[in-house]
Amino acid sequence: MLMGIGAAPEGVITATALRGLKAPFEGRLVFKNEGHRERAEAMIEGDVDRLWGRDELCSSDDSVFIGSGVCPGRTRGVEQTEDGRHSVHSEVIDVKSGEHYFVSSVR
Repeated sequence: MLMGIGAAPEGVITATALRGLKAPFEGRLVFKNEGHRERAEAMIEGDVDRLWGRDELCSSDDSVFIGSGVCPGRTRGVEQTEDGRHSVHSEVIDVKSGEHYFVSSVR
């Protein structure tokens, strides 16, 4: 289970990753102030207090989620190599194919 509060872009990013993993997602808009609510009401036709589904926020099969770790966690994060370069580890989830893999690059 993943819980958190973020803005709409974070919800779309999360929905994309979960669509690629064939996992469920439900989200609700949370407003910090009345101005944020008014802005959302102007942008969205309908009920801003409703529950949003995964496929509403990520409606395309041509979507890809790429998340790069900064610190150790789900990915290994950024690591310094013995020769002073840096290794970055990322997770890639292709919604269309369902492929899920990790990649690393060194700079």
